[in-house]
Amino acid sequence: MKIATFMETFPALSETYILWHMSELIRSGQEVELYPVQQGSTEKVHEEVHEFDLLERMHVAPPIEFSSQSGKLKFGLELMDACVRYPVEMARLYRSLRGYCAMGWPQVVRHLAHLGRRMEVDVLHGYFGPPGRRAQMLRESLQLEAPLVVSFLGFDLNVLPNKTPSNYYAQVFDGATALCVSSQFMKGRILELGAPEERVTVLPLGLPVKRFTYQERGHAKGEPLRLLSAARLTEVKGIEWGLRGVSLALDAGVDVRWEIFGDGPLRGELEALCKELGLDEHVTFHGFVTMDRVKEGMSRVDAALFPGVSAHDGAEEALGGAVLEAQASGMPVIASQVGGVPEAFVPGESGLLVPQKDAQAIADAIVELYSRRDSWGDMGRKGREHIEQQYDCGALNERWLAFYASLV
Repeated sequence: MKIATFMETFPALSETYILWHMSELIRSGQEVELYPVQQGSTEKVHEEVHEFDLLERMHVAPPIEFSSQSGKLKFGLELMDACVRYPVEMARLYRSLRGYCAMGWPQVVRHLAHLGRRMEVDVLHGYFGPPGRRAQMLRESLQLEAPLVVSFLGFDLNVLPNKTPSNYYAQVFDGATALCVSSQFMKGRILELGAPEERVTVLPLGLPVKRFTYQERGHAKGEPLRLLSAARLTEVKGIEWGLRGVSLALDAGVDVRWEIFGDGPLRGELEALCKELGLDEHVTFHGFVTMDRVKEGMSRVDAALFPGVSAHDGAEEALGGAVLEAQASGMPVIASQVGGVPEAFVPGESGLLVPQKDAQAIADAIVELYSRRDSWGDMGRKGREHIEQQYDCGALNERWLAFYASLV
């Protein structure tokens, strides 16, 4: 099966789930081509990029700075070139935008100008809503019969609708063959935006469980409770509430150590709060590290803490990829009841669910988890089983292939 994939940037270190999905498709014998809007840095990439020769599978127009005068001139020349070389396709693109939000059309023009109009594929798959919109514009301008699948993965449903016109997704809702989301929570979001329910499917991308070493957790007498979080330091991750919860847990008599892997715009503010709460000896900010470093951190801790919140800009966890990864490694989880996170684990069995923005609830969960340390092994096994059964990308790949086949 020939599959054309569309994304904003490739390679992108943060979008491992997209990378894993494409890699699994290739591993199963599918022909996958990549159509990003722009090429990302190739200095640091995940191993699958080279393992599956993904850079050689990529079709991308040269970089351009639209805000500069030279960039505007270059695009003007590209626009004229596309109109001269592909007048019929450009006319279709213009007609396809009538009554719809036209944001994103310059990237479609650049595709035609640089990459040509030939695209012989069985399926088109857009990762995130904006690339899905552009794929639909291209599909209409080229009159491609191949079905279009768009996976909505988080900010595209939670944040972007607050920053774009109300009809931003109308064209893709009307034209795409299938609209996929990772959780029931996200299904509710896309339906609220007007997507037709009969074309919405809950089908996550998944993670390669075998890449996460399962380790049964236990506790040595006299040792502190060691927690881990892997998160970008932004409001939606709720690290502030985790710090306050850890402080209260210490006051309650539980010796806690919390390792935080990740960087972001709130790092300085969070480090200042950490100092203010007197947690410098208990909390470590590691900054951005490789996935191997995160896995090494997972091997030396007891449990994972994910105190996520609903952010002011509308951001919420679509499913909670880090929650899945922690369970794949055998860690019990403490997580907020926010977004799709409750669907990502088995509350009470593989972890503990707490209300969002509630430091005392987080502290109580830490105390409870510490009191149940004889059950950590059982909790870890149930979490691993849950991920193997529901979110392993190998098993999900079979579902994806069957889903594609049902649309062709």
